[in-house]
Amino acid sequence: MWYTALELAIDSRHAYVLKTGSEHAVTPNEGYDLAWVFPRTFHVSPFNSRNGFYRLDILNPFPLSSQTANKGRQTAPQMKVFLRLLTPDKTVKLTAVVASHPTHKAIPLHPDYALPIFFALLRSPFTLVLSTPRILYHAYILQWAKKLAMFPRPEPRMKGQEGV
Repeated sequence: MWYTALELAIDSRHAYVLKTGSEHAVTPNEGYDLAWVFPRTFHVSPFNSRNGFYRLDILNPFPLSSQTANKGRQTAPQMKVFLRLLTPDKTVKLTAVVASHPTHKAIPLHPDYALPIFFALLRSPFTLVLSTPRILYHAYILQWAKKLAMFPRPEPRMKGQEGV
């Protein structure tokens, strides 16, 4: 794998394109194949400034068969992403992990699989609807009860707009 694209999307989108062997590449943690530490430029939350770095460790989802024999992995694609938000002095502030499960197959988004997706929504009908109220409730707690500082969203800038 030569490049990895990390796309962050909340209200707007930002993509980081990371090259294997670039100046941002670092030694991956145990259980991962590739890793990078790179500066933050995307406004994710009003409670976090854009100062600092991200550290991304990933498992190569499409390893060569010779690589999987050495690590005891299956040849079926697997996903494992470990993203850390680092402060300017590179201490860990927040972590997020997303991984595929080796025994649970993903349900493809295809009309033939609409029924299992429908039943999953029936089992937890309010989970999707309550996401925004839960986020707003916790934002209220952080802002007013905990007195956490807020960082406003900067105006979007395109390359070439410096000084505009």
